[in-house]
Formats: sequence, C-alpha cells, structure tokens
Amino acid sequence: MRLQNSLPSIFLFVLSFLIVSCGSNPCKDVDCGPHGSCEKGICECEKGFMLAADSSCNQKIAELIEGEYQANVTGCNTGSYELTIQSSNVFDDVLILVNLGGYTCDNGDDIIVEGLITSPETFVLEEARYCDQYQVSGNGTITETAIIIDYSVSYGSESTGELVEESCKLTLSRS
Repeated sequence: MRLQNSLPSIFLFVLSFLIVSCGSNPCKDVDCGPHGSCEKGICECEKGFMLAADSSCNQKIAELIEGEYQANVTGCNTGSYELTIQSSNVFDDVLILVNLGGYTCDNGDDIIVEGLITSPETFVLEEARYCDQYQVSGNGTITETAIIIDYSVSYGSESTGELVEESCKLTLSRS
C-alpha cells in the first residue's frame, strides 16, 4: 500500500527532472564563428584560433604575432639579429620563423623553421632538419610583451665528427 501511494510522487519527481534538464540549451544563443563550436555554453576554438573581442573564434593566433622582431640569444654564440615570424598560407596552426638562430644554409639562405601552435600562449618547434645541415627542436611561449623560444640545434658534419650542439634561449621583441 505504501508503494502505491509513493508511485505518483516518484513519477512527478522524474518527470520534473526530465523537463528541467531537457528544457535548457546553454549553446542556444552562442555564436562561436566559423572556427569554433559551443560546448556547454563556452566556445571551443579550432587549433590556431582564439576568441576575438566579439567572443567568437575568429582571431588567427599567427596573425597576432607575425612581424619583424629583434632577437636576443643566450646560451649560444649568435648574439642579436633580426627574425621574422609569418603565418602559414596553408595551415592555420603553423608559424614560419625566418632566420631562427641567425644560422645560414650553405647556399647563403636563412634557415626557415616551422612552429606548431598548441595554444594561444605556446608553440612547438618539432624536431626537423633544415638545409641538410641543422637539426632544430624546441618550445615557444607567447606573452603580451615578448616571445621566448627555448631550442636546441645541432649542426656540422657527422661524418667528420665535427658536430656542434647548442641549447639556446631566444627572446623576441618587436623591431
């Protein structure tokens, strides 16, 4: 008899729970733009993008930091020099760093290193070989005042045993 009396109460409780939980969509009025999607009322941006002033994922991170920089190096013998950061024409989450380390290829060209943007504040220089001569890898941090890159480079001739390995810290400020 008690179970029969409590069944209507249980039914009403379950029904009210279902109505409340199904009735609200936190993403209903959220527009994340073409490079984002809404999750529980919050915009999640695609790799390479971040929230813009209008709260949509329209700001390409690479475009915020591309430009000419004065590079100051510690831990290596490269000193100060000019470095350029460009955004990739192909991938939204790739940076192009021209003249990283001030190293030049045998043909006289600057080395051009790709960085993979992992968040609005970080990027990675995945280990890669450039000009068949330089092996580079590292991590970068983006702040409002500077870009800091910790990287390792090895170069020279493995066949002759004249391989040089350096660990460098690069601080970039706008030119």
